[in-house]
Amino acid sequence: MLKSMTGFGRAEENVGNKTFLVDIKSLNGKQFELQLKIPGILKPFEFDIRRMLSEKLSRGSIDCTISLKETGDAKPVTINTDLAKAYYKPLAELSAALNLDASHILSTLVKLPEVITPSSETLSASEW
Repeated sequence: MLKSMTGFGRAEENVGNKTFLVDIKSLNGKQFELQLKIPGILKPFEFDIRRMLSEKLSRGSIDCTISLKETGDAKPVTINTDLAKAYYKPLAELSAALNLDASHILSTLVKLPEVITPSSETLSASEW
């Protein structure tokens, strides 16, 4: 029986307050080539995911994307107050030098890199 190496699929799995969506596409090919895109929470399990896919799929060009949707409460964040203070002074000086309204500095501060970052999460062994 001939099995095609060209195809696609989608699956969705709920784990606690998280929903994982898996999209996979395969094209005919002599070698096994895997392109894997995963969210940060799954990075510790990347080799396990690659191993599981390679055990089930022996050849072809595979694109696998796993995305994450938070379904519960809002994700906690960390605010780097020291970094925000370091950014604030030069922004306030620039605002004064350009005769601009300084009331918008906060909205600018929260958009700067690493001032507000999502708290890192990991999957527990039971969730994995």
